[in-house]
Amino acid sequence: MKMKVLLIVTIIFSVAFNISCSSNIDKAKDLIKAKMFKEAIPILNESISKSPTNPESHFLLGECYLNEGQLSQAYKSFERAISLDSGYSSIVGDTFFELAAELLKKGRDNEAYRFFSKSAEIEPSNKDKISDFYYELGKGTSIQESLKVVSLLDTATKFSQVHNEDISTYLYDSGIKLQSSSDLKNAITFFEKCAMLFPEKRMSISEHMLNTASDIIKTNPDNATKFMKLSLQFNESSSDKIISMIKENRQTIEKKGHSTTVNLLYDLGNKFRTHKVAMSKMIFNIAKREENLDEIKSFSAYYSKATSLNKEFSRCPEIDCAYYYALDMWIKGKEKSAEKEFYKMFKKSPSSKFVRKLQKQLAPTGDIAYLKPDEKKLIATVYEGRNFFWLSTGKVELSTSAGKNRMVDVNNGVYYTGLGNISREGTKVFVRNPNSKAVSIFYVIASGISYN
Repeated sequence: MKMKVLLIVTIIFSVAFNISCSSNIDKAKDLIKAKMFKEAIPILNESISKSPTNPESHFLLGECYLNEGQLSQAYKSFERAISLDSGYSSIVGDTFFELAAELLKKGRDNEAYRFFSKSAEIEPSNKDKISDFYYELGKGTSIQESLKVVSLLDTATKFSQVHNEDISTYLYDSGIKLQSSSDLKNAITFFEKCAMLFPEKRMSISEHMLNTASDIIKTNPDNATKFMKLSLQFNESSSDKIISMIKENRQTIEKKGHSTTVNLLYDLGNKFRTHKVAMSKMIFNIAKREENLDEIKSFSAYYSKATSLNKEFSRCPEIDCAYYYALDMWIKGKEKSAEKEFYKMFKKSPSSKFVRKLQKQLAPTGDIAYLKPDEKKLIATVYEGRNFFWLSTGKVELSTSAGKNRMVDVNNGVYYTGLGNISREGTKVFVRNPNSKAVSIFYVIASGISYN
């Protein structure tokens, strides 16, 4: 009789205990549904203390910890639930997936990626689902937000290759669409990501860039060379086609090309030695064109690249080559080198148009006088005690109204000197040719001069 009573009491206690646990879980569920996660935690801990092998209590506790941001506690609770019942792996995986999806929609990309990764770790079958989520979100984002789109699609490929072919096509087509709307910056973002993820697409992208360059090279060689450079970036073997295109359109390029074109020609010349001379000549011709337009800064930049590829341009004995070399030295602040080159030019051909042009750069206020035998000429009136510099193609006499004079015996046919500091304002400067033949004299005077 006593045994029966004890058994009945035990059964009643057990039922009451289970009802109590069940009641706690139901209370916790209601609190979780109301998003009162903090309040649900002690109730679930009480339930676990009474029934530590109940996987549902551990799962619900993990869900509460997760929403409260207590990740280490959440992971422990989830792991315990799965260890008690392996069926919870898919439930936990889905929990992480849903949380990650919400975070990603809110722009919390890094957190989302971490929870998606956890979802895939716990339930590997979720990888395709995660990839699909990123793929659809990427496609649903405006292609003008290129960085965001390619990031989403890139992440899709990290979880699964299920959409790789579609992503490859989407990236390539989006690049072409953006390029056609003149949004080259975003287009390149798509093309670069496409080439990085799917190397087999590099050749197609390169060919597309080359075709674009071919379409516009006659009207806009600078833009065309941008696309040539991109073509090389995606496929270096396109260099032969690019060089052929450049040579076929040489006149247009030399007439209309600027810095972008020059940079490409320079890069090609450096990379492919057999084409170095041809590329340098084109750059040199572009530099000469800029000089003729008085675009001195761009002339110097282009000329430097031309001579870097081909030293002959700076060693050329012809007077035009000497002119470009001297002008470049002058622009770079190397006055002595420029003046030295100018003297050589002046000696060789004082009346040359290149001598005149360089004179305007070295001494805009200077002049060239031509003196007949025994001719004397008043060439300036000096003020403010400035120096008077001159050179000539023969021995000449320089004198001033202040009584200073100097006869110079010219050994090399060219002389460059200073008359000295003229202290008296209004001092007149004369030059006389004591020779039996005509000579030329070039004079440069600093500011404070009245020219005659």
